[in-house]
Amino acid sequence: MIRINLFDIDFIEAKSNYVAIHRMGTNTLVYATMQYFEDRLPATHFLRIHKSFIIATNKIKLIEKNYVVLNNIDIHLPISKTYKQILMDKVNNNLV
Repeated sequence: MIRINLFDIDFIEAKSNYVAIHRMGTNTLVYATMQYFEDRLPATHFLRIHKSFIIATNKIKLIEKNYVVLNNIDIHLPISKTYKQILMDKVNNNLV
């Protein structure tokens, strides 16, 4: 068992029947579903942006077209059409 501090999480990624929890340059593989995490993580701090990604909203560096870049992570995470309006509403309401 590994204890993971909720606020260390950068993003969560679906990996077939597993979920990878990315934090501080490492990741931990967990046998669970994205829905499991989406239902349990606080909506004030986490947001699903794609069927395969949940991000920590306080780690958003910038939003470019259909991608999100997080602080200290050199990758672009895709934003799907399904979740883009939800993300933009949060940004426009200054909740991020």
